[in-house]
Amino acid sequence: MVLQSPGWGCYWKLSEYAGERLAGNGMRSQWLTLHGRKNDGPRSGRERPIRTKPRLCLGVHINVGVLLIEALDALAIRPPGGARRSGSIKPPGLERQQSSAPAPAVGWYHQVVRVETRPMAARASISPPNSWPELPLAAWQDTYATLHLWTQIVGKVRLALTPRINHWWEVPLYVNARGLTTSAIPYREEIFEIQFDFIDHRLLIQTSWGSSKTLPLKAQSVASFYAAFMSALRCLGIDLKIWTMPCEVPHPIPFEADSQHAAYDREYVSRFWRILILCANIFREFRARFIGKDSPVHFFWGSFDLCVTRFSGRRAPERVGADAVTREAYSHEVISAGFWPGAGYKGPAFYAYAAPEPAGFAEQKIKPAQAFYDPQLKEFLLLYDDVRTAASPHSALLSFLESTYDAGANLAGWDRKELERA
Repeated sequence: MVLQSPGWGCYWKLSEYAGERLAGNGMRSQWLTLHGRKNDGPRSGRERPIRTKPRLCLGVHINVGVLLIEALDALAIRPPGGARRSGSIKPPGLERQQSSAPAPAVGWYHQVVRVETRPMAARASISPPNSWPELPLAAWQDTYATLHLWTQIVGKVRLALTPRINHWWEVPLYVNARGLTTSAIPYREEIFEIQFDFIDHRLLIQTSWGSSKTLPLKAQSVASFYAAFMSALRCLGIDLKIWTMPCEVPHPIPFEADSQHAAYDREYVSRFWRILILCANIFREFRARFIGKDSPVHFFWGSFDLCVTRFSGRRAPERVGADAVTREAYSHEVISAGFWPGAGYKGPAFYAYAAPEPAGFAEQKIKPAQAFYDPQLKEFLLLYDDVRTAASPHSALLSFLESTYDAGANLAGWDRKELERA
């Protein structure tokens, strides 16, 4: 990769190895040392190192323009005219080695750069890539309950402002590279977005008109979170009211009065989010094999679960006595699967069900062997720990998704030839 600093005539070359390392998953756990050399003929100046922290790395963690300016400064290189580039940014954490060499003459310079890395302490709050962390319900139950209610507060803002979509698909949150997001929410002629950032543990509210607000995610009551969040919305010019009674939780307390739930354990929130990432990737793979109507992979804040749903294309029999939410959710035949972090069962588990449930569904043999049918929930379950400890968690979970779908679709007479990718 060759980079040019505009207006300076200075070129920097990064080796392929360096580019791979800069783009790698482990970038947060690396130091970088940049080596530059002034190329002014056979007697080139000696190579001088510049040590920088990884948050300045290319693509995700380095701002290349800033890095070039810093490197040129450290090598005593000046732009044509000899003056330092005005307005150069000096990011914190960059250790520049001062040069005693005189400023070079006006002219054009060619700089060759190589990058070295060495490990530094990894972030304890983020699980290593490809690992399925433990998530015992008892260890984070209070944090779980608090975070559940916080997501309901944010989710109800999206519900209040977003046009209704079939099966309540305007309601959920989505897993993204930092946590959970509402995606774009319409407001008058603009949009805004709310994101739970589980890396830096903050709530971000960003708008299309350029304003933003950030709130810390920390141990605080639901009432305090609700007050700070609604105040932040008002400061951004977003004025709305939401129904402040929680949904789908036992013994609900209005948000503004809830001082009972006030826990926030960063470690377990990070583990939870890591599991959502792993599940979402496999759910998307499963979803891609179906060409009929299916839902996005989304996170419902009411039931606090990540799920994906396939549809046969046929309307379901009307549910006599069902409430409006249930009637809309199950207006058509579905086979759905998802992940509960704990509240749906006695601990974290994967689930799958068919609605309406065809005769004989509960007796079907499901993979892997640890999966079982719960007659009270009327769902197949696979405990998270059975997936986490499997030789291949990916294969174990995918086989659960596929075998439960196969059982339901075959028994219900779905037109699989038309609905599935050949």
